[in-house]
Amino acid sequence: MRGMSGAARISPYQGAFSAMGAGGQYITAFPSYNLVVAHKVNIDADPHRNISEPTYMTILDMVLDAKCDKKCK
Repeated sequence: MRGMSGAARISPYQGAFSAMGAGGQYITAFPSYNLVVAHKVNIDADPHRNISEPTYMTILDMVLDAKCDKKCK
């Protein structure tokens, strides 16, 4: 992807991979940033407690914003 300046931009999600478990438990690895994000839900305490995929993606965006500042975008 190219920005206004013509410089190539690489998505922070490039090279990342994820796995999804029961009840909204996720883990995502960002190898190029040496970062792993794990989201756990205590479904034993409350089986109805979960998180949707779009909500998890929002959480990932927030983590990347905090980790990467402006250099990832």
